[in-house]
Amino acid sequence: MSVRLQAILSSKTSNKKEIPALLKQINEQADRLKEGIRTIAVSDSDIRNSEGTYKELTSKMEELIFLKKTTFELVHSKGIPLNIPKTYKYNRPLRDQLK
Repeated sequence: MSVRLQAILSSKTSNKKEIPALLKQINEQADRLKEGIRTIAVSDSDIRNSEGTYKELTSKMEELIFLKKTTFELVHSKGIPLNIPKTYKYNRPLRDQLK
């Protein structure tokens, strides 16, 4: 969705009416992602203990954050007012962030 939004904002001929719906969907997915991360962080499952899975998850989260920041910058450059995105820190254990 972020890539689609970037394409719409970059194109001068695209249908700009899709922007609010895409922004809403992107925010809903970001909220679901954050909730999923919290669930994984507090669970005692093997997923948390697997270094390979953790690195893969971290890589995907970093990619999603990059897409979100890029989209935000593009939306902001087009004069569309948005709330400033939160900065997430993944360098410390997620369980510590929930306290």
